[in-house]
Amino acid sequence: MSRPATIADVTDRFIRFADFEVDKIVDNPKLLKAYTAMIEAVTFQGGEVSTSYGSRIEMTLPRNKKQLEEQLRSDQYSWDDKRKGYLAWIDGEEVASYRQSGIKEWAKDEGLPDPSDGADSGWLTSEEQQIAELRASVPVS
Repeated sequence: MSRPATIADVTDRFIRFADFEVDKIVDNPKLLKAYTAMIEAVTFQGGEVSTSYGSRIEMTLPRNKKQLEEQLRSDQYSWDDKRKGYLAWIDGEEVASYRQSGIKEWAKDEGLPDPSDGADSGWLTSEEQQIAELRASVPVS
């Protein structure tokens, strides 16, 4: 997967705007009527209503153009940040443990070696040469 470049590359196309426990409202006729109207309005606007964890309901609506542009910027920032972390990691810099799983996943998605395998696996035969090759193979925005 390459760096997201256009709105068409945004995969998170819906925004969650409500989630609640249905069994908390089914005993109240007024709330049940409002809930039913809300489901109709959400589906009419192209949204989705789904159940999770038994009686938990989640409602989402499609993002509008402005929201898609904001999500694209967020996705691009995330991609760039993970690329930067990957390059730092293969250069031997310390990478915070909370970032490592995201960077590993990014590397896998990009078809690159797991950066944590470098010291043990032998894929660093000539370290400087390997780093140069990896830098060249990582797409630049």
